[in-house]
Amino acid sequence: DSVTTIEANPFLDCRGLVEFDGKYASADKRCLVVGGAIVSFAIGSEVTEYTMPQDVTKIEVSSFAGCTTLTTVTIPSGVTVVRAAAFSGCSNLVSVYCKPTTPPTGEDNMFNNNAADRKIYVPAASVEAYKAADGWKEYADAIVAEGATSGVVDLSVAGTANCYLVNGAGSYKFKAVKGNSLENFSNGYSADVLWESFGTSTTPNVGDLITNVAYKDGYISFSTPATFKSGNASIALRDSSGKILWSWHIWCSAEGWSDQVYPNNAGTMMDRNLGATSATPGDIGAFGLLYQWGRKDPFMGGCVMSESTPVASTGSWDVASSDNMDFAVENPMTFATGWFGGGVAGEGWHTSESEKGLYDPCPVGYRLPDGGKNGFWATALGTSYATSAGTEWDSANYGHHWTLADGTTAAWYPAVGCRSHDSGALNNVGSYGYYWSASPYPGYSSNAYNLYFSNGMFYPAHDNYRSYGYSVRCVRE
Repeated sequence: DSVTTIEANPFLDCRGLVEFDGKYASADKRCLVVGGAIVSFAIGSEVTEYTMPQDVTKIEVSSFAGCTTLTTVTIPSGVTVVRAAAFSGCSNLVSVYCKPTTPPTGEDNMFNNNAADRKIYVPAASVEAYKAADGWKEYADAIVAEGATSGVVDLSVAGTANCYLVNGAGSYKFKAVKGNSLENFSNGYSADVLWESFGTSTTPNVGDLITNVAYKDGYISFSTPATFKSGNASIALRDSSGKILWSWHIWCSAEGWSDQVYPNNAGTMMDRNLGATSATPGDIGAFGLLYQWGRKDPFMGGCVMSESTPVASTGSWDVASSDNMDFAVENPMTFATGWFGGGVAGEGWHTSESEKGLYDPCPVGYRLPDGGKNGFWATALGTSYATSAGTEWDSANYGHHWTLADGTTAAWYPAVGCRSHDSGALNNVGSYGYYWSASPYPGYSSNAYNLYFSNGMFYPAHDNYRSYGYSVRCVRE
């Protein structure tokens, strides 16, 4: 932990290197990441398909050089620089998925000595920009629109989860296992789309967000249209009788997300709510989705900044009384009144004292934050009591700006409101914000800790009934 500087690829050609550990290791232990830059990849890991961490902004000199097992790599949308020889000598690399809409600054020989038929797939609207950009134009013949490929991106190659992000047109797959585990389904029979939503008042047509859903050989596959649209969707796996065995949230967002570092060493958190397609104050896309405590499946939030009007979606939603996790899994579109957490305290949402829980709704590498007096938000604010310090209410955009560790930038917390614990009805949009933590409230099996705020005060260690539908913001593991 005393190391403060690591130069580009200090482990070049170390073919026995299978993983990294320590404060600079990525969540999947495949990379060293320093200041947002990948400086080295574990080329001895024998990984064939790799999706880089979403918060990476730079790929250093020769960082993946000589990784001969790598066949597919996905460069996230936040990358702005790809240095010289970054993927040189990756002789079996055939598919590069480059998500940034603006070509990252490129240097010489980035993709030299790859497979002879290697393609670089970029957003359809950016093909010509990539072909003209320095560093990229030497590969102009290999640059094609992402929707033009028959290749399939494995979203679960870096780990499994209950939520997967896609940020461009293409074909995708993931392992059909129980969320944050490797437990598969012996009785899986078919897969289908449960619902789709743009997060607005406009109802999508079926297939506007995801289509061509199938289940085969232990994987669920799907496509996003050539004209990519942002929003959210859910895919279910069923048995031969039609019973839902599990379901997964597909987060369709061209922006993806960025990480933000909070004060007082509280930790690093996403810049937006789970399911949000924006982090911009005043943008309804910043609202995201709502969750009952302990459940993996989301519910719809609002589509108007200051009114409790639910967003439009496909599918049919319901409300029923239940505190049974099997019921919740089989009925992911049913809001459960009387919900205490499903009676699975050891398997639901876990605090940082143990591994990520089976039903945690966050993507790979992220989890629910701890709550209460020593939780994430109380630590960041320096108090567990009600306070207005460190935050500023924005009356025009209905939310709070939270000053981050650097003292100059701020996280945006919209007043999303909630879904009522006893009816599932949407209320308090534009007036109050409620954000779940992973921490149960001691002494009351019906309650859990949450962040709560109004236009004047923040309550970082609030608690309420677990059956409420609140926002979720994921913290980096």
